[in-house]
Amino acid sequence: VVFARGTTESINLLAQTLGPQHVKPGDEVLVTQLEHHSNFVPWQRLCEQQHAKLVVAPITAAGTLDMAALSSLISPRTRIVACTHASNVNGAVVDVKAVCQLAQRVSAVTIIDGAQAVPHLPINVTELGCDFYCFSGHKLFAPWGVGVLWGKKESMSALAPWQTGGGMVQSVTEQKTEFQDVPHRLEAGTPAVAEVIALGSALDYLTEVGREQLVEYESFLMHHMVESLTRIPGLSPLLPDGPTVPVLSFNLDGIHPHDVGTALDMEGIAVRAGLHCAEPLFSALGVRGSVRASLSFYNTVEEIDHLADSLRRVSELFR
Repeated sequence: VVFARGTTESINLLAQTLGPQHVKPGDEVLVTQLEHHSNFVPWQRLCEQQHAKLVVAPITAAGTLDMAALSSLISPRTRIVACTHASNVNGAVVDVKAVCQLAQRVSAVTIIDGAQAVPHLPINVTELGCDFYCFSGHKLFAPWGVGVLWGKKESMSALAPWQTGGGMVQSVTEQKTEFQDVPHRLEAGTPAVAEVIALGSALDYLTEVGREQLVEYESFLMHHMVESLTRIPGLSPLLPDGPTVPVLSFNLDGIHPHDVGTALDMEGIAVRAGLHCAEPLFSALGVRGSVRASLSFYNTVEEIDHLADSLRRVSELFR
């Protein structure tokens, strides 16, 4: 485990260390249309720098990752497969175990963005079979500014330092510097001690709550939200087929997502509106942004009903 500021820094760390070592001119890096910009732009930039090709696996019409297309796009030239575990826009859960198995056929390194999955799903990195798995602490009720990059020992050991300074060296002379083994050589400078301790406390808390109970209750809440919101006239949900984490993105006909978000804010409801740092996905869906309601186990049925009632009032107000 390497501690970083979050998923974004973890992926950039990999793009700047693993990338130049592993990707050469003519090679390919595969990402998907479901990715957050944090797991898209670093690989796009790496391909530009290395004169490699960025290959983007499409989604289906149902809003899920097209596994058949992904399988056909992986080739002997594929060096890295970077994939989200769950979309931050439509919540679609990806079968990352199957993705990793496809990548292993051509010895491609697999990097999983787990930011949206870790708060809602039980995660076993050994079962998934990925080389690297990243997530952010604040998604798990820890403070901002701390996250985790997990990697297989052999995969992590191949990474060169990406920042240098104190705490990551074995010895320094005027002629040469010897670096420590991982994880220390990837953690230059003073670590975020308080944030890491708080992350541990947050994980302990979630363990005490119980993952199975958490998943069961959030699934109940998600079902109620889908049932309630999809009955609202003029509401178009971006709801994929198959399993999802408890988020629902939607649009109200004729009303800009930002206007919906502002109106809901005045009702005491916090949603996100816009492109959600996932422009390639919205291009694939053929829409320009959405409103996103996110749930966790601290939410209640009453809050969902308040959201539904507020959306009806917003819809009527703008008509």
